[in-house]
Amino acid sequence: MADDDSWDGNEYLSRPGARDTGRINAATVMKAVEAAGYTPEQIKTLNALEVGAGVGTVTPHLGFGSVYAIEPSPSMAAVLAWMIRDVPNASYGIHELTPDSAAQFEAGTPIPSPTKEDPNRAVPPPHAKFDVAFCTLVAHHVSDLPTFFKGVLGVLKPGGLFIVLEFRHGDDGEDLSVKYHLLLKPDMEAVNDDAAVSFHMRIETDT
Repeated sequence: MADDDSWDGNEYLSRPGARDTGRINAATVMKAVEAAGYTPEQIKTLNALEVGAGVGTVTPHLGFGSVYAIEPSPSMAAVLAWMIRDVPNASYGIHELTPDSAAQFEAGTPIPSPTKEDPNRAVPPPHAKFDVAFCTLVAHHVSDLPTFFKGVLGVLKPGGLFIVLEFRHGDDGEDLSVKYHLLLKPDMEAVNDDAAVSFHMRIETDT
């Protein structure tokens, strides 16, 4: 694990409910795509980008034509690689999405995608732009949401779909990101409600 990697992929996967939550989140992503007007047959042809894929609890349960899962933590990505080892339409890379990602993807710049057999493996992204991008329980880790969304927009096709799944406050007003995340990672900060965005929408763009 990299010295500056604060995550432990094996520990994360062992948390109670981690796999079940992944399956539920995958089903929610697919429902959001259907709600945006795509038919089941169309969904099977879409190329999707999973942003902040973590250990890959969501990735194996998606119904897209292909999924490229990116994750900045090498420890999390190592488990992700294992989780999708038998998923023929899924690939992954260790990458933190930024506004610079669009140029990197367009140029086909190799992105680290190590395996146990080849720790130096790096391969280009499978697509320069994607039909769908989504993230699940990622936005509350992002300190600069406008820059993050600009990065997503740069790798989406015109009219592409961006889906965000995120914690909400409980019915009693409790901040669920604190209850389920920050108590386990006390060095993190809770999402600022004034800056938080929790939505799914079709992004119309000429870029």
